Amino acid sequence: MLQSLGQGTTFMELTPANLASLPTARPPLDEQRSIAEFLDRETGKVDQLVDKKRFLIERLEEYRQALITLTVTKGLPPDAARAAGLDPSPRLKHSGVKWLGDIPQHWELRRVGTALAETVGGGVSSPV
Repeated sequence: MLQSLGQGTTFMELTPANLASLPTARPPLDEQRSIAEFLDRETGKVDQLVDKKRFLIERLEEYRQALITLTVTKGLPPDAARAAGLDPSPRLKHSGVKWLGDIPQHWELRRVGTALAETVGGGVSSPV
C-alpha cells in the first residue's frame, strides 16, 4: 500500500497528505499510558540487570588480572599445582626485586635480556 502512495523513481517519498491518509491503530489514552508505564517499568528492570552485569564483568576483569599476576609471580594455585603434579605449597625466597616480592624457591631470577632458551635449527629447544 505504501508503494502505491509513494512518488519518485529512485527514492520513494510520501507526502504529508498521503501519510495522513494511512490508517493507524491507536489505543485509547488510558491504555497508551498503561503501555508506557509497563515499558518504563520493564525496561528499567532490564537496565538494572545490565548495570549489574557490567559491574560483574568489571570485577571478573580485575580477578583475571590479579590471577595472572599472582600465578606469574608466585606459581600455580594449590589445586592447579596438585593437578599438574607440582608442589602445591612451594617454599618461597625473596626475589631481591621490591615490586615482585617473594617467589618460589626453585625459580631462577633472570634479567629480561638473558637468554631463556637456545635456538636450534630454527626452533626453540629446551631452556638454557
